[in-house]
Amino acid sequence: MCGRGGGDGPRGEFGGDGVGAESDHPAQLATAERDGHPARIGAEAATPEETFETVASGLGVHLLAAGNAAIYARPDITCRPVRGLSPCSLTIAWRHGDRRPQVHAFVAACLDAARPGARAQRAAAPASPGNRRPAG
Repeated sequence: MCGRGGGDGPRGEFGGDGVGAESDHPAQLATAERDGHPARIGAEAATPEETFETVASGLGVHLLAAGNAAIYARPDITCRPVRGLSPCSLTIAWRHGDRRPQVHAFVAACLDAARPGARAQRAAAPASPGNRRPAG
C-alpha cells in the first residue's frame, strides 16, 4: 500500500480515506477483505503517474503489488506491506499470431512461474549459468 507521508511511522499516517483506483477491479480495492464496507474512491487515475500524483497530493491511498514498490518509489510517498489480502491474478496478453521467440519465451516463463510449487523449486535450485538468479 502506498500513501502520503514519509518515515517509518504507523500505518495510520497515510492521510485520506479514499483509494486511488485505476479501475473498480475487486483485487485493486481489496473487496473480499472489506467485510461489506464499500471502498471510498478519493480519485481515479488513468496512468501510474497520475495514480501516484493523487497519492502524493493526499487524495487517498493505493494498493500496489509488492514487486512494484521499488519501481514507483518516490520521496513524497511511503509504501508499506499489507498482510491478509487475497492473492491478485495477472493476465498475459499478446498479439494473435505473434511469432517472435522473445514473446513465446516470456509467456513460457510466466506459465512456468505460475505452476504450483514453482517458487519452491526455483528457491531450491542451485545457481548455474543457465539458472542465474538476480543478486539481492
